[in-house]
Amino acid sequence: MFASVVAALCLAATTTEEALMWASGGIVLGWGGLGAALLLKQRSMWLLQRVVIVGWVALWPLAVLLLFAFGGVPTAQWGGFYLNLLVTAVAAMGALPVGLALALARRGPYRVLRWAATGYIEVTRGLPLIVVLILSWLAVQRFLPSLLGLNTVGLLPRLLTAYILFTAVYVAVAITGGLNGLPRGQAEACKALGMSGTQSLRLVLLPQAFRRALPSLAGELIDLLMSSTLISVLGLTEMLAAARATTEQPAFFGRQKEVLLFVGLLFWIVAFTLSRLSRRLERRLSGGSGIGER
Repeated sequence: MFASVVAALCLAATTTEEALMWASGGIVLGWGGLGAALLLKQRSMWLLQRVVIVGWVALWPLAVLLLFAFGGVPTAQWGGFYLNLLVTAVAAMGALPVGLALALARRGPYRVLRWAATGYIEVTRGLPLIVVLILSWLAVQRFLPSLLGLNTVGLLPRLLTAYILFTAVYVAVAITGGLNGLPRGQAEACKALGMSGTQSLRLVLLPQAFRRALPSLAGELIDLLMSSTLISVLGLTEMLAAARATTEQPAFFGRQKEVLLFVGLLFWIVAFTLSRLSRRLERRLSGGSGIGER
């Protein structure tokens, strides 16, 4: 829960001693919260889970605020595993509404929107992510207008936008597959009940489509976490790049296996956690049978 704020404070610290102080405090608070959770009863655990979820959501903007407040830290100096998690979280949250809009436009009655959404999806699916990132790094800034300073946008915001627009395509494909898998009679039943197209989508069709698309969306989220390491090609120091830089120091020559094993284990823990959470959510949404079972 405290990881985002602790990482932001460590980045904003002016000295190594301050960074170590905040990191140590975060570790103590994290272990203290874990111990308290293990000692609490089930009812208190339910309340603690709600508090942790709300706190986690609230701490993300707080962490970003700490990174920008009082002069802040340039985005070019952000790094480590926090940067991987930041790219994953921002891209996932931004790609979901964009992907939903693309999926609805692709199935909508307006021909222009349908053609535009289909063309964008087909073109983007044929491009590797690294090409999209390089275009956002080199080409986009040259073509952005000078109005409102758009041509001076930093590297990290451009990369995050590229991740969002690229991931939204696969989110749209997953949602479209979920909608196509629904029986056609459900839409006709909604129309017979006097529901409008918006009401039938919001209340009947989209909840079922998201339930069917949940395994694909969870897989895309995990893939997004792994592909966040590609930003190291563009000069940002994420976790894998930091590990490589560490092994290049004279004091760590010959320690490549240990460092890479640690990085791989860290990514595996996060990916495995996301996988288990998605499976638990599938079971809860499906009532413990059917689609949620694998």
